[in-house]
Amino acid sequence: MKDIKVIDATDKDLRDFGLLGDGASDTVTKTIQTIRKHPELLGNMTLFMLQCQNECAKRRELAAQILPTPSVALDATIVDPYGVSEYERATYYHGISSEPPELLYRSDIKTNPFPIPKGRFPHLGVKTAHGVFNTPLNTVWHIVAPKIVSLLKSRGIRYSVVKMARFTTTFDETGEDGSLGPIVIWIATHPGTTAKDAYDTSPAILEILETYQVEGVVVEWYEGAVEKLAG
Repeated sequence: MKDIKVIDATDKDLRDFGLLGDGASDTVTKTIQTIRKHPELLGNMTLFMLQCQNECAKRRELAAQILPTPSVALDATIVDPYGVSEYERATYYHGISSEPPELLYRSDIKTNPFPIPKGRFPHLGVKTAHGVFNTPLNTVWHIVAPKIVSLLKSRGIRYSVVKMARFTTTFDETGEDGSLGPIVIWIATHPGTTAKDAYDTSPAILEILETYQVEGVVVEWYEGAVEKLAG
């Protein structure tokens, strides 16, 4: 079966790949909607890539039915002045894997408050990771990535991975807010890195990006190794 780009696929193509109808996960349905609405962002994604994402998403959805929701008190109080609340720390990456990492710090913490499940957000947000395509960052990543790595080394910050990503977040049964989020510089650090380290270093990372006319980016930090994601 010939692989083609999702943006060029017909409904028949989607059905043939199991990406339309009962065989499609909610995550993939949202991804297709995003691609059709914003082809300039995910235009390089192919049906095979989406098929891999579909299988991964269905496994996550099955795991969510078996695994309990993280038992963290709904307390948005930030104990560490440089960090995030315990609730956000534990649930921010809910959905990207069966054992999602914990958030250490993010550069937009003040401008983009994390929603507590209540009112119009009665469910935990389910996050899905995506690649980054056709953005100004793609054209200069080979330049800025080494600069970011050098910055981390100069500050004694040990890291596992520095990569770029984007995320969609849906709120389970509501299906709200499934739009593609901003570009994220996603940094996995070794144990011992503090929220203050991340807080102090994030502005310098953003300055590197702005030097190359890349704006609107968020820096997110977490402790641990990255699990390879399909898609």
